[in-house]
Amino acid sequence: MKDLTLITGELDSGIAGVVFHLRNFGIDTFASCEGGGSHSFPNPTVRVNVDDPARPLEEMGQVVAALYVGGYVGYYLKFVSSYQLGPEPYEDVMPHFIEVEFWQPAPVLPLAKSCDTSRSQPA
Repeated sequence: MKDLTLITGELDSGIAGVVFHLRNFGIDTFASCEGGGSHSFPNPTVRVNVDDPARPLEEMGQVVAALYVGGYVGYYLKFVSSYQLGPEPYEDVMPHFIEVEFWQPAPVLPLAKSCDTSRSQPA
């Protein structure tokens, strides 16, 4: 299991378990939010980097498989890409990514010892 203590101070507690689980499966997350009134997203959400935008279904399949193994349910996925509008050649203006949005609270699974959020953060 990867040591994920470096990111614990940056995560909302309501989504941290999902992020840890995905990262332990080798899935590169770059944004997350537990959702709710004062948060950036209305529902718990995790964004995942896409290694190969030409193969989004395979990338989404890896995310689904990891979530299934973790017992996560009640979510949907979308593949997001953006291109510059204007004169050719068209260029990517932002990374392609997969967004996982839970329509119910993400289950809080016990964190492994290396993912314990009560530890002090490195300087």
